[in-house]
Amino acid sequence: MSEFVIQTKNGNIVFLDVIALNEDQQIHLSSSCTQCTLQEWRVRETGIKIALTFNQRNLILQYKNNLLCCKNEKAILGEGLIIFTVHSQERMAIRIDNRDKSKPPKPETVLLVVKLVSESQDVDEEAEWKGYHNLAYTLIHQVIRVTFKVTISFETIGNSHIKVITVSNDHIDDLMISLGELPNVKSELARLKKELLNRNIPD
Repeated sequence: MSEFVIQTKNGNIVFLDVIALNEDQQIHLSSSCTQCTLQEWRVRETGIKIALTFNQRNLILQYKNNLLCCKNEKAILGEGLIIFTVHSQERMAIRIDNRDKSKPPKPETVLLVVKLVSESQDVDEEAEWKGYHNLAYTLIHQVIRVTFKVTISFETIGNSHIKVITVSNDHIDDLMISLGELPNVKSELARLKKELLNRNIPD
């Protein structure tokens, strides 16, 4: 656990996350965040990148795995262990369902993302700070020969849970090409989503 005060352009915020930042990481974050206000950081496309150590990346995975341990997708959703922001739901609708962001993602797509978060055993080498009290971490998952990335943060409001911030594909254009050129990939993804829907959809 790491707790220290970050000074931004218009005020302070207490940094509090599930891993402890070392002195160099704290200095880097503190020296960079004064450029913008909290509100400006939260709407920026890119925040402050924090290089994670190997041990920190392992701790993120351990924390995530302990939180979701031995639970299926339905239980994870039902217990509120993973919650989705509006932004993440829009990304799922666009990037996975290929539909307008004003429409909610399909139930099987939500279950698929929960599965990706649960099964992911790799964390990107950089985390990101964007004006909140914690960092956002990117999980990496290989499924059906496609690399998915899911950005998460850890919240401790009530029971501890994971907040999914956004969902992306490593190379979205390459994904569209692969789905077009390799029908078996597309059919396998559809099969997996159908299986999840039939097995775990909440009542």
